[in-house]
Amino acid sequence: STEKQIVVRHRWAGILYYSCCLFVLIYVVAVQIIANQGFTAFQALSGTVKGSFLPPASLSPVDSLHYCNQSAKRRGAAQP
Repeated sequence: STEKQIVVRHRWAGILYYSCCLFVLIYVVAVQIIANQGFTAFQALSGTVKGSFLPPASLSPVDSLHYCNQSAKRRGAAQP
């Protein structure tokens, strides 16, 4: 089952098709976006957000972190 395509080579049908496409494009840009300011549509906010900053439960010493630039292992310092 192959797809079949037809090509309509009628000048007025093409003009009608492309003018409809152009009309839709102009309507979207001119009316919906510019006149109605569709690019600035906002919804009313509802609810609240509560946040807090807490320190981590436990911190590892910097010397034990192999990926930290401040680590004594990376600086070549003597280990205790």
